[in-house]
Amino acid sequence: MAGRELRLVVVGKTGAGKSSSGNTILGEEVFTADISSSSVTTACERASRLVRGRRVTVVDTPGLSGRQLSGEEVQTMRRCLSLSAPGPHAFLLAVPADDRYTESRRQVAERVRELFGEDVLRYTVVLLTKADQLGDRTRGDFVQENEHLQALVQACGHRHLFFVNEDEELAPAQVTELLRIVDDMVRENRENGCEFKAN
Repeated sequence: MAGRELRLVVVGKTGAGKSSSGNTILGEEVFTADISSSSVTTACERASRLVRGRRVTVVDTPGLSGRQLSGEEVQTMRRCLSLSAPGPHAFLLAVPADDRYTESRRQVAERVRELFGEDVLRYTVVLLTKADQLGDRTRGDFVQENEHLQALVQACGHRHLFFVNEDEELAPAQVTELLRIVDDMVRENRENGCEFKAN
């Protein structure tokens, strides 16, 4: 699918590395990224760049929390979705791999389903960010040690990728692998007659 435009919406909890991941994908610092317990991204942001010979658009969204969303937050996220018009090819659910997969992180996946519908996981890749901070655990161990994370990865068709945003040498290979995963997912969804539609 080289040459085809690709539209990605990055979602996740505050501090999950959404903006940094968007920057890594686009190959430059276009989104404000900072280590903070409060959301750096307060409004929807969109940027497009030529990546591997194709136009890639990334929509960076404000951080979600595990709690129920207010009406204003729902409207903000809907606006974010409209920035990917005519619709996203994929959602990237940023989940930090620097710590345990907690209940509040699990609830963020529930908020994503509430916002975009039950079928959203068919169009989602779990992006396990901060993979350089796994410590002594292997990448496989991180996924296997929590049944809720295993279930999320399974619900997303086993589409997941460990991502290190702080290593410029790893970036090209990571981005190439991410684009391959998304292209495979898009192809599979098209073959099955599936197209994302927001509810």
